[in-house]
Amino acid sequence: ATESELTLVTEVHDPGSQVIAAGSLITALKIVKTGRLVVREGRSGISYLEAGGSLFDGSVLHSNSPSKKTITVDERCELLCIDLKALKAALGLDEHAIFARRLLVGYLDRSPFLAQFSSTQKRNFAQKMNIVDYAPCECIKEWRSEFLLVIHGAVCKQSQP
Repeated sequence: ATESELTLVTEVHDPGSQVIAAGSLITALKIVKTGRLVVREGRSGISYLEAGGSLFDGSVLHSNSPSKKTITVDERCELLCIDLKALKAALGLDEHAIFARRLLVGYLDRSPFLAQFSSTQKRNFAQKMNIVDYAPCECIKEWRSEFLLVIHGAVCKQSQP
């Protein structure tokens, strides 16, 4: 999707209707245009959203986690909605690359040497890493780094002919 393919969709909800239930997948970024919403998170967490408020923060662009919030309408409201899949595509956020980077950060956390670095440093390492899948016994011809992370399998150094 390109920026020109992003569309705003308006949803209108009446008092008492549920906009999203805890555990539901988040499929759109929603912004309150008019009205008021009640946000419940857990047993006692209650807050309100009014005009200009966003139902979800920017983290929805980087995860496919279900909502932790139940959001219902307090006063009739209009919501402006942008489809997350189209927004991610327009921003160049490849879901598979994001997942792979998160996986790498998880492996970096397990390294005795790299675990000492901050989360930001580990994310930076992961962003700069090349992710390559090799077949068994395939030769790694161009290895230009002093660091190699093997997620599954083993690497053997062969002497040069």
